[in-house]
Amino acid sequence: MSRCTIFQRLLKIVYMFGGPRSLIVRQCKRVSDAFKYALLWVASVLFLSSSRLFRGQPLTDEDKEALTRMLIAETSGRANVDETTAIAQVAMNRAAASDDSVEAVVTPPGASVAGVWNKGSAYATRYAQALDYPEKQVARVREVVERLSSGMATDLIGSRLNFIHPKRMDAPSSSGGCPSSKVVVNTQFGLRCVPKWAAIEPKEVGQALFSNPYA
Repeated sequence: MSRCTIFQRLLKIVYMFGGPRSLIVRQCKRVSDAFKYALLWVASVLFLSSSRLFRGQPLTDEDKEALTRMLIAETSGRANVDETTAIAQVAMNRAAASDDSVEAVVTPPGASVAGVWNKGSAYATRYAQALDYPEKQVARVREVVERLSSGMATDLIGSRLNFIHPKRMDAPSSSGGCPSSKVVVNTQFGLRCVPKWAAIEPKEVGQALFSNPYA
């Protein structure tokens, strides 16, 4: 069996498993190049399969608008893509756990099985004025929301329901202690005193700490 025939049969197997039909070529002089493309296709499939996609509930236009406003209110549109995506996934997880809409979860003060989203007046103000932020920052957030809506975002936090920014938290006292309502967690910013729920299966993404998954 010639090398060309072997290549063509391998390419046909690739097609059977979803590879593009354009890889199947007849001319021997093109088989080598096509085989290289086939290998790249297989490598990309293996890479994507190693990253679980986030499958949240479908987003309505109202959900996407609310999610955009929330993300800008929480990050000013300046957090990196992974952190922004993970914060959005918290809202979508809460909506799923509450059998409610994302809009209801994040519109000030927001409500879900995990409690209010943010009852502070500063959050409400930033939420209302979110679309007045610089166009570049708003556009970055909208891209994240659209990727989540399309189902093409990587699942970064599993079913976690909460997040905080530990950089803003106090470090333990010189004796190593925290107030009774808090516990010590080791973060990229060093040891921090965080609420007890923030220490349940914590995971850092960007500068945020995500925790407290639901079953």
